[in-house]
Amino acid sequence: MNDFWMYLLELNLVLVVLFGAYTLVKSFIDYRLSRWCLLMLPILSVVLVWIKSVLIASGNSVGVGLIQLDEVVVSNQGDFYDGIFNWSQLYWIGVTGFMLFSAIKLLRIRKLFRGAKPHSDYEHIKVISTNSKDSFSFFNRIHLSAHLKEEEKEVVLDHELLHASNYHSLDLLLMEIYHSFFWFNPLLLIMKKELIQVHEFEVDQAMYSKYNVGYLKHLVAYALGASSAHLLLTSQFYNKLTLAKRITKMKSKRRNRNFMLALIPVIGLTFASISWSQVDQTKKDAKLSYAIPPPNGSIDKEPQFKGGKDALFAYIGEHINYPENCEKNNTQGTVHVEFTVLTDGSVEDARIKKSAHKDLDAAALKVVQGMPKWEPGMKDGKPVKTQMVLPITFKL
Repeated sequence: MNDFWMYLLELNLVLVVLFGAYTLVKSFIDYRLSRWCLLMLPILSVVLVWIKSVLIASGNSVGVGLIQLDEVVVSNQGDFYDGIFNWSQLYWIGVTGFMLFSAIKLLRIRKLFRGAKPHSDYEHIKVISTNSKDSFSFFNRIHLSAHLKEEEKEVVLDHELLHASNYHSLDLLLMEIYHSFFWFNPLLLIMKKELIQVHEFEVDQAMYSKYNVGYLKHLVAYALGASSAHLLLTSQFYNKLTLAKRITKMKSKRRNRNFMLALIPVIGLTFASISWSQVDQTKKDAKLSYAIPPPNGSIDKEPQFKGGKDALFAYIGEHINYPENCEKNNTQGTVHVEFTVLTDGSVEDARIKKSAHKDLDAAALKVVQGMPKWEPGMKDGKPVKTQMVLPITFKL
């Protein structure tokens, strides 16, 4: 797996751990704090991984003993390309697709509320009624079911006004953006559902304080004749999945926030686990390498093939051949070649770090051993000896 997807995997694993910490403490914090936790978890996961990378780069944590170059893929036609570009392209295609899907949902909501009219008592609120049995809101737009009686409309309107005043639609929109960037992680669906439930619990508690048992009776009566709205991005008056919980939660007392402190050691353990995994990987690399330590755990400038990455790929494409024996036997695989760039840019000590097949190994090793001089790595303005790893994939 290339570095790009390893980074995404690490990011999503941290998010899973943080959400696990949230589930442990959510029963001990109030609903407003629960909202903030859910909205901040994706950002916090990015910050933690970024902090780890900064510490490694500054030498305050475990240094990376080898510099891994981008993968080069060689076909039997002599073609080659940077494999990491294609994987990152796939990710951004997914992000774009989810963004477009969210935009379509927003357009549907805008179309629905196109005929909404300002409410007589609330100038900033626009209301529309249709024959749909669902009542819901989106920012300052509210849909009231035409099947509601006048006294019922008052209760439902108060409910949706609380959603609007608490900016719950903004929360859902932000979670939709998170989902676009974490599109391959099913946890985001769970987080979106959890956020919707927290919104309803928060509003129900306020409504119960105002209407007492009358609100509870109305909620149950409304549920018996309501369907489940799935416009998404809207705050729904009735949600069949949360009705039982809502009746219980709205009668509960405000909870203690001090238990939120339990998140601190969990986050610390998350950060430590990332560092430990880096330590373990560095030890594994050391066993397979000459264990030349980078100066102070890092360098200021990595070695570079003269002309850059494109020139490196061009050189490999010109000087490497797919072994005939491997082509006949349909043999494929990735060879990792480790080598050292000396202070004068010379390439020495090339060897196979990870083998695929003896003929593929020989072809990859030969092209690396014949490389011209590189621009050496730099530390404090001076050239330093640096170890590199080049993955070369042979693919028919």
